Amino acid sequence: MSLLLLLIPFLAALALLFTRALPARSVALAASLANLAVTSVLLAGFNGDGSFSHEINVPWVPAAGIALHIGLDGISMLLVLLTNLLAPLIILSSFGRDYGLEGRYYGLVLLMLGALNGVFMAMDGLLFYVFYELALIPIYFICAIWGGKNSIRVTLKFFIYTFVGSLFMLVALLAVYLKTPAIVETGAAHSFAWEHLVAVELDANTAWWVMLGFFLAFAVKCPCSRSTPGNPTPVSARPPEARCCCRVSC
Repeated sequence: MSLLLLLIPFLAALALLFTRALPARSVALAASLANLAVTSVLLAGFNGDGSFSHEINVPWVPAAGIALHIGLDGISMLLVLLTNLLAPLIILSSFGRDYGLEGRYYGLVLLMLGALNGVFMAMDGLLFYVFYELALIPIYFICAIWGGKNSIRVTLKFFIYTFVGSLFMLVALLAVYLKTPAIVETGAAHSFAWEHLVAVELDANTAWWVMLGFFLAFAVKCPCSRSTPGNPTPVSARPPEARCCCRVSC
């Protein structure tokens, strides 16, 4: 059932982005409320013994040790609940503003919602990276299309910050991946599975560089929430509802 947290917003987003005839506000609100309902069901059936609940594990690229593997532990359950509680509020708060291309705006919000759910539920290293990057794409377009003064410059700065930071994380992730053992069942030389990545034992020097790579990837998100009068960020240059979207993503 956890897969619905990805399918509902992604399918609704695609429908809004490519079909103008749909009532964008109603579809977006219905999709976000449906996700909240699914989250409530998952929370009710959550196993609180410290193990992962509601797991789905489908091979994606078996030869490379990559799978569509999602699940929920205590921390990710709370983050998914928070994300899906905020989504309907963000959408409702935007009803009083005319965005012009409403289908595109609400489609991007739903795309971000699905990607954030994927970030918190991913139990495969590469899948986590894909969702991590996907969650940023809607913000790029929201900044560029509904931005105010200097929107292109602000968006370009945001892109450079996050893209370079993500490359550090990708390198760190690959460094750990190459240390994982071979998987006999699939014939893969290495694995992106969460349990295999965390079981890798690194020497102190390598571990420091891996930590630095992940730290830089997450640290570059901090400027998204702060700005100065002469140095606007994607948050400061957006309408209030879009600011909330950006802060949720960051």
